[in-house]
Amino acid sequence: QAIDDCNASVTYDTLPVIKGSPVQFTSLLQNLIGNGLKYQAPGAVPHVHISAEDKGACWQFSVKDNGIGVEEEHMEKIFEPFVRLHTWQEYKGSGIGLSVCREIVENHGGKIWKTSKHGEGSTVYFTIPK
Repeated sequence: QAIDDCNASVTYDTLPVIKGSPVQFTSLLQNLIGNGLKYQAPGAVPHVHISAEDKGACWQFSVKDNGIGVEEEHMEKIFEPFVRLHTWQEYKGSGIGLSVCREIVENHGGKIWKTSKHGEGSTVYFTIPK
């Protein structure tokens, strides 16, 4: 529904079949896609793209958006629970989404990180062992 509400597009490449909790992976992708839809400049049309790359012992996934981005000095703390970079009036949310994502990925033996260019979008990467 959120995709339709903001006329967003969510695209994806062929993705691998992985072992793990379907409920947790659904939550992981819902959080990452949801952030890509939510953190947009006023009037922007969100686009989120999901891809995966074979890295030998693991799959490396990426969820890339065209949103507002995050400044470098905030990159590590955004994965901490209840950390918000914006006021509630600017962007709604509890501040736990990325910490939940980190927990899911780490519980499956992977790592998660984010790259971003303020004003140009972000990419969240995570690995899942094969």
